[in-house]
Amino acid sequence: MLNINVTYLRILLITLSTGLFGITVDYLTHLETSIGLHSLFSVRGVREPPDSVVIVALDEASELHLNVGKDLTRWRHFHAKLIEQLTAQGVLLIVFDLQFIVANNDDKVLAAAMHAAGNVLLTECVQKLRYGVEDFFGREECSDSNQKPFAEKNCRYSSRII
Repeated sequence: MLNINVTYLRILLITLSTGLFGITVDYLTHLETSIGLHSLFSVRGVREPPDSVVIVALDEASELHLNVGKDLTRWRHFHAKLIEQLTAQGVLLIVFDLQFIVANNDDKVLAAAMHAAGNVLLTECVQKLRYGVEDFFGREECSDSNQKPFAEKNCRYSSRII
């Protein structure tokens, strides 16, 4: 009789331990979204970016001053020249924190500059979308070619680099 109780206690202990482990893992995997990136960066502290990496971005004040809004298409030729100049200065990595959503005639010039430099990284705005009972990862405001993969029923993730 004592053996049965010990066996049940072991089973109960293993079950509770497994459940607690699962809850802990689930909590930790959602830590970034539950606490927020701002809090995590505050805990980590300020880190100086490497001198050999350049991030090209446009802040809200510059958008208003230049009257750009969300239309960055007219700046692609300028971005191509910027890539050429930064590469000539020896920058190891150029990161564009900009969205090139709509096609433009200067796309070929920009793509050629990126290809020649070989050190350009484009970012992609990805957000979790809910369609019915399935989750998708993408963005609402993107070109038709970027939206196409999300029309497929079993699509889970997509990345696209110009």
